[in-house]
Amino acid sequence: MVRMGLLKILKAPISTESKFLTLSLVFTILCHGAAMMSMLIFLLPGMPGGTADLAHRVEYIANHVFQWRLGWFPWQMTALSDLFLSVALVRTVWIPRKPAICSLAFTVLAILAEQPAEFRWITSGIDIAKEATRTGNTAPYGLFEKEIFNLTSHWAALFYTIAAIFWSIGLMRGKAWNAWMTRLSLVLWSILLFVSIGPLVSPAIGSNFVSTGNAIGFNLMMIWFGGTLYLVKSRPIK
Repeated sequence: MVRMGLLKILKAPISTESKFLTLSLVFTILCHGAAMMSMLIFLLPGMPGGTADLAHRVEYIANHVFQWRLGWFPWQMTALSDLFLSVALVRTVWIPRKPAICSLAFTVLAILAEQPAEFRWITSGIDIAKEATRTGNTAPYGLFEKEIFNLTSHWAALFYTIAAIFWSIGLMRGKAWNAWMTRLSLVLWSILLFVSIGPLVSPAIGSNFVSTGNAIGFNLMMIWFGGTLYLVKSRPIK
């Protein structure tokens, strides 16, 4: 019954005023899903807080250059999809301007913090990992990894989460919302805020905690995107 209702909504006509927003939501769902799979298949052995210690992370990156670079491509597309979604909110006439513009501003800040760092991880980071493998000294890569992880998983993640909070505010004020989405948003954005801010405040909160929190958060985010798409498509056409 629920599945049939969802399919009916997704097959329903898209209003002109919501078309870009609807397509952006579909795009971001696909990108986030691909990015999560990429993390499991290609990136996890080289990630802090994953299944490997520093020496094994260095060895994986040095010896699996193609997989490491390929694995980050869906995450770059995810950043693009977040930008499209924020732009779509600005362009959607029934979304209030202030939260939409704020979401776009914080998305741009997140991309500016994240994308150059990710690019360094798949270029100079590989060179540092290869040198560490050759010399047996992993300390330089450890310092490099800490800097990059701080930019991507803390600062960029913080800006993305603030942008997402403004997504929620805009959708709520635009009447594409319900009580269930309020509860989900409170849990979801609280988790992602905590794992992004926590390590900046207390070094005792390590990468394992961050990775676990992000894994929970990203799975909940897929539900959030699906719920948002459902509500946007359910909104009466004017």
